[in-house]
Amino acid sequence: MPLHLKAQQEAIYINVKCLRKEIEFEGLSYQPKDYEEKIKNLTTHPSLFNIINQISTTEPYKGDNSLMFFTDGSKTELRTRCSYCAFKNGIKVLEWKGKLETFLTVFQAELMGLKEAIIRASQASSACPRNPVP
Repeated sequence: MPLHLKAQQEAIYINVKCLRKEIEFEGLSYQPKDYEEKIKNLTTHPSLFNIINQISTTEPYKGDNSLMFFTDGSKTELRTRCSYCAFKNGIKVLEWKGKLETFLTVFQAELMGLKEAIIRASQASSACPRNPVP
C-alpha cells in the first residue's frame, strides 16, 4: 500500500477509534458507534484485591422456600462429568451426576449439567420432593 494511503488510513483510524470522531472520506462515513470500544483496565490492582469482601460466607438461600439449583461440569485427563444438586430451605433435596465421553469439552459438560438441571426444575415446578436426599 502506498505510504500516503497508509497515512490516510491511520488518520481515519485514530480519529474514529481513538478520538471517537465521525469522519467522511471518499463518500464513506465512519462513525465511532460502529466500532467496539476498548475494554477498560482493572480498577483495582491485584495486590489490593480483598477476597474476603468478594465471597459471601452466609447462606442467603436457607430461608428461601424456593428450589435452588447448583450445577457443575468438569473435565480431567481421565474423565468428563457433570452434575447438579438442588436445595430447599437450605436442605439438599435433589442430586444428579452424569458421566460423559472423554472427548467432550468442559464447556459441553457445563452445558449438560445446566440442561439436566433445567429439565428437572421444570418437572419439580409441578411436584417438589418433600424428603431430603441422605
